[in-house]
Amino acid sequence: MTITLEDIAMITGLPTEGRALTGKVRSDGWRQRVAALVGVEPEPWIHETRKDPRPSGVLFSWIQRHFHKCPKDASPTVVERFAMAYL
Repeated sequence: MTITLEDIAMITGLPTEGRALTGKVRSDGWRQRVAALVGVEPEPWIHETRKDPRPSGVLFSWIQRHFHKCPKDASPTVVERFAMAYL
């Protein structure tokens, strides 16, 4: 059994046909936008000799590190942040 695009459309209420819902994509300020959605701001890239591999998003390993398991006694806000992180 697997999750399909139709399943996601039914769960989220988002259409799967038509124009994309992303709007204009801007890379500046993305860390602050992530923090507003999930409550944790990704740490800035500090490697001096290599370019940042994520100029506008987080790596899945970061999501796993910060949102591996939702606490059992989590408030509705925390549960929503965990769900947003994985969406």
